[in-house]
Order: sequence, then structure tokens, then C-alpha cells
Amino acid sequence: RKYGISNPFSLDRPTPWHEKITGVLVEELRARELYETEERSRRREEVLGRINDMVQKWAYDCSIKEGLPEEIAAQQHVKIYTFGSYRLGVHGPTSDIDTLCVVPRHITREYFFENLVEMLQAEEDVKELVPVKDAFVPVIKMVFDTIDIDLSLCKLALSVIPDEWDIMDDNNLRNLDQKSQKSLNGPRDTDSILKLIPNQESFK
Repeated sequence: RKYGISNPFSLDRPTPWHEKITGVLVEELRARELYETEERSRRREEVLGRINDMVQKWAYDCSIKEGLPEEIAAQQHVKIYTFGSYRLGVHGPTSDIDTLCVVPRHITREYFFENLVEMLQAEEDVKELVPVKDAFVPVIKMVFDTIDIDLSLCKLALSVIPDEWDIMDDNNLRNLDQKSQKSLNGPRDTDSILKLIPNQESFK
């Protein structure tokens, strides 16, 4: 399989000398605290889990406000995706997490910037909350339990998001507004980059 449009400079495996100096470099980077600790990595995962729980509750509340029966509203699950440096595995200890919330068509951007913002404001671990409605990609910026989060929204043309929904399917881009297309392309582009990397561990 060929990756990219040009041939690699070399297919040789690293020599013992290369591995040794790589180890020295990694030790120096760790000494300067440029690698994230396991504790902070776990906190990132916990924060993402809490955000997921909140947006599921928010989606249910929005569905009830739109007049959906409770049993239907309970099925209105939304999806959370990460992208950017965190998804690529190249983030540092102070890097933010680019996060996308994918919702069905009846959950509007107004709900996102009003009801969800109110829910986040009521969370004591959320600080420095700033909704940026007029950005190229509209986003809610915040610090959640010391983790910087950029949360964007993609509203699909679907009434319900099925469990087997595939973010990489190009058909998902149909009938989306421009802001949703740009938001959806964040995780799609990140995953496309990952697929072009033959050895992801070395890349990270």
C-alpha cells in the first residue's frame, strides 16, 4: 500500500543508535513535563464522559420541548466525537480537546447556545464559559474540571441518529447547512489523517 503521493525517504528500520537517542529525547521531554501524566489523561476521559452524559440529558429535554412523546424523546441519542490533536494522540498537557456534538434535525443551534449553555453554566466544574456564535465554526469554549474544551455542533438531516451511523459516510454531508458541514469535517479530516499513518504509535 502506498501512503501519500510521494515515496518514503527510507524503509529501513531504526538502528540501535537511533533508538538510543530517541530514548534520550523522550526522557528530556518528560523531564520538562511536555508529556501528559496518566492522571491528567484519565481526567480528560472523565470530562468527556461527563459531557456525554450532559448532552444526552440536554437532547432529551430538547426533544420534549419539541413535543416528542417521552418514549420517542428517550431514543434521541446524540453522538460525541473528538478531533484535532487529542484525537491524533499528539496533544500536550495543556492542549484543549476539540469536541463535536452530532444531533438530529429537531435540535437546533439555538438550543445549543441557549439551553446547553445554561446547563453548562450550572455545572460547578465548568469555568470560563464563552459561547462564540459568530465564529467560522460556532463553538462553546470552556474549562471543564481544568480541561480546556471547544465544543461545536453538527445538526443532521435525520430525525433519529441510528446506532450504526458512520461519520465517514459522504452521504452524511447531504442537506446540511454550511456550519454543520464545517463542524462535521473536523472529525472526518482527523480520521482521514489517521488512516494515512502506517504506524500510529511512532507518529504519536
